[in-house]
Amino acid sequence: MWFTEEAGAAYAELAPATGRITEHRTNVEGAKLAGLAFDRFGNLWVQYNQPGLIDRVRPDLTTSRYTLPTTAPVGHRIISGPDGSMWFSELAVDIVGSITTGCPTPTPAS
Repeated sequence: MWFTEEAGAAYAELAPATGRITEHRTNVEGAKLAGLAFDRFGNLWVQYNQPGLIDRVRPDLTTSRYTLPTTAPVGHRIISGPDGSMWFSELAVDIVGSITTGCPTPTPAS
C-alpha cells in the first residue's frame, strides 16, 4: 500500500505482511504532497499540493518532474484514465488537467 505524507514531504510504501514502511522523501523545499496513483506501466505518479508539481516515479525509482502552468494550484486528486493519460484536479483554480504518458520505454522491433 502506498500513501503520501503531506506534512512530511514524502511518499511511502507500507508492506502489509510486515508493517514495514519505506519512505521516499522529495527534494522540494516546503513540499506538501496530495495524492498518488499508478499508471498502466507501473509508474507511480505523485501529485503535490504545493508547489504545483507532479512527479513520475519509475519502478527503478528514477523520477521525472512536471511543473504545472497555473499560478496558485492546490493539487487534489490524480488518477490513470482509460486513455493512459494521468488526469488530475487543482482546487484553487478549478482546473482538471492531464499528462499524456505514452509508452515508458521504446520496444525494439524484432
